[in-house]
Amino acid sequence: QSREEVAALIQRMQKLQSELGHCFWAVEHRKDERLIGWCGLIRGGENTPVAGKLEIGWTLASQYWGHGYATEAANTAMDWALSRFPDETVWSITSVNNRKSRAVMDKLGLTYLPRLDFDHPKVDPDSNLLRHVTYRYERTR
Repeated sequence: QSREEVAALIQRMQKLQSELGHCFWAVEHRKDERLIGWCGLIRGGENTPVAGKLEIGWTLASQYWGHGYATEAANTAMDWALSRFPDETVWSITSVNNRKSRAVMDKLGLTYLPRLDFDHPKVDPDSNLLRHVTYRYERTR
């Protein structure tokens, strides 16, 4: 993303944090404190199966994939969500093709709900990222 896009995202997250008390938080690399991505909780977007629900999500720069950073950050966010929102279910969505995020969802103990597969309204209809899957956390922690 460009600096302008990152700045706009930071402003959006600061607004969500102020309004909701949570958002997607910055993920920094411990060695050099470099921003490598985002992870946290938002409210699901309109016209999706998770609309208004507590949604966990993450994204990392591709050079940081495969090192366990997404799983580590998502576990921390999940623990935070479970302690702060004891009466809510935690949800997650991703492209059907995003095997790496789906693997993180599996590691978190989320359950895939095939009946809630959907075409994401904010994705170009011609994109191979259009079709999305929905996962839900069954509280046992």
